[in-house]
Amino acid sequence: MTIGSKEKAKEKLESMLQAPEAREKAMHFRFGISQRGGNDVLAVKNLALEFDGNSIFRNVDMEIHRQERVFLLGPNGCGKTSLLKTLLGVNRAAEGAFRFGAGIDVGYYDQLQTGLRNDKTVIDEIWDYYPKMTQTEVRSALAVFLFQGDDVFKPVSALSGGERARILLLRLMLSRHNFLLLDEPTNHLDIPSCEALENALNGYEGTLLVVSHDRYLINRLADKIYFLSGEGAACYPGNYDSYLETVKSRQYPEAKAKVAEKNEYRLRKEQEAAVRKEKAELRRLENSLAEADAETARLKKQLNQPDVACDYEKALELTGRLDGLKSESDTLFQRWSVLAQKYENQ
Repeated sequence: MTIGSKEKAKEKLESMLQAPEAREKAMHFRFGISQRGGNDVLAVKNLALEFDGNSIFRNVDMEIHRQERVFLLGPNGCGKTSLLKTLLGVNRAAEGAFRFGAGIDVGYYDQLQTGLRNDKTVIDEIWDYYPKMTQTEVRSALAVFLFQGDDVFKPVSALSGGERARILLLRLMLSRHNFLLLDEPTNHLDIPSCEALENALNGYEGTLLVVSHDRYLINRLADKIYFLSGEGAACYPGNYDSYLETVKSRQYPEAKAKVAEKNEYRLRKEQEAAVRKEKAELRRLENSLAEADAETARLKKQLNQPDVACDYEKALELTGRLDGLKSESDTLFQRWSVLAQKYENQ
């Protein structure tokens, strides 16, 4: 092979090779608490909220205890975020009351990310909230949430939704609150970041109240679920799968009545069809037995004729046919006896 052909072969080989993909970065963090707090974390009684005279929800009762992982579900527009903001004191309740337990301090994750200041850099957004931290400590914390090098000097206004979410999660982690209210915390996160958050929440020693549509997250973490509607909040113990099973088993009374009526009608029709079928079978059996009796009588009469009695082969044939008829008649009679007794008075 010439030098030129070797170079061409090398170029062709290099063109076929692909650089290995860079290993996807992932966060690894945990939420701690600064104090234990009481066993009774939150009590909500008959809470109602109105905006401009329009009712958002009413009759909301909730009880949340220490280390419970509670999820708040409901249709869009039912007031889940508004309920969290009512508990935070942003909205004023129209009726009812709520009370946090002793030693409970509350942290909040806002899905709309309104708590971030666009005129700040990433490092200042954290440092302003926690001024006692050194620059090294702040940068180390940011690195855990994938802000490294010059990324820490990026303006908040230039961040993506996922990056802004990681800033809020870092602020929440540093707060060490023992009761977290989280509004759709996985919405802006990629899959590795969602997994990191799920692991952090799973190891959290505090209490959670979470608004989420993430079924995997609910299944993994939930101790109980409150389903919010305009008329209150229904409680369902267990995770999302348990909630679905309970909802399926709780049909409306009207629907139950219709199903029962439909089933009863279908069963009655099936029973009537079965009776008609058996009565028709009974008539066929009676006809078959009569035919078998007539044929038996005919064969016996034939067997008693002198010319047949003297014909061994003919007599043997007739005897075999009589034996077969007797066996067939016995089978028909057994079935006829069962049906005749069943429909004796009908």
